[in-house]
Amino acid sequence: GSQFSPRQSNPDSYTGCEEGFDNDIDDECIESKLRDALHLKEARSLGMSHRVAKLGNFSDLGGASFIAKELIRSYSKSAVDDDDRTGKLMNLIKPFCKMASVSFDSAIAQYAKDLCDTNRGEPAILHEAATLSRCCEASIVKCQVALKVLRAALLCHNIPRSISALSDDAMKWATNESIRSELEEASRLLVIDTIIRRYCGSRARDLFRVSDPRHGLRLMNHVCRHIDEPNALPDALSLCDAFSHLNRLEACLLILQRTVLAQQSKNNKKEEVTRSEQCANIMRRLYSIEPLLAENVGARAVTFCSET
Repeated sequence: GSQFSPRQSNPDSYTGCEEGFDNDIDDECIESKLRDALHLKEARSLGMSHRVAKLGNFSDLGGASFIAKELIRSYSKSAVDDDDRTGKLMNLIKPFCKMASVSFDSAIAQYAKDLCDTNRGEPAILHEAATLSRCCEASIVKCQVALKVLRAALLCHNIPRSISALSDDAMKWATNESIRSELEEASRLLVIDTIIRRYCGSRARDLFRVSDPRHGLRLMNHVCRHIDEPNALPDALSLCDAFSHLNRLEACLLILQRTVLAQQSKNNKKEEVTRSEQCANIMRRLYSIEPLLAENVGARAVTFCSET
């Protein structure tokens, strides 16, 4: 009727097992601390400040993953240009990540996310985040970072040129249909937003509804009125690409028609381009973009001129 007690039946073997288990835990803790110390030492040799992390709070901060992100932050911020940034990240931080068994792509993506989430419309920060996407190895991570940057660009009033290039490159990187669709939509919204601000002002953004086909048509008509704006033709074509119900031929023809009918500017400068020369320039530019479209527009324009 007595209860079984492992200590009473074989106290020596039980105590030995318990002590062995405790020793294993101690060994694991020691090994973990040694790894942390090694990673911390390597990070400091790369210039990381003692204030960023210490051995006592190393694990609580996120360990080697956190250190990798902070190293990326430090080198990215101090870079003199894009090539300098890319070179240092690839030659210094990437080997550290490999040594510390940390994903370099994940560290890049996390820092880029921090940049985009905390950015308040500063073009330089947006450009920095855009260059970081090119440092990633995996195409899916490149696309994810690019998508984050494109969405953040909607909050920027002065979008750097690198964002347009990033949008084009991201579409080439995308092998996943889902991420491709998201990139296309983000790029579409960015194009529309840029054109609205260029021709209507920033306040018009709050009134414009992308889901309303009439708004897209009105915006295109408004852009086509700006015949003296150098970007009117490519902007009109971009809107046609952004809205499926807008016709590229009609947009180009509308710009030509308004140019033909417009009065010559009262500015009597000798270097001023005449309306006929302006029409010729539009056609030349259109031929350089899309020859077949240019031929169709030209044929319609001739008919319009003969009937006017």
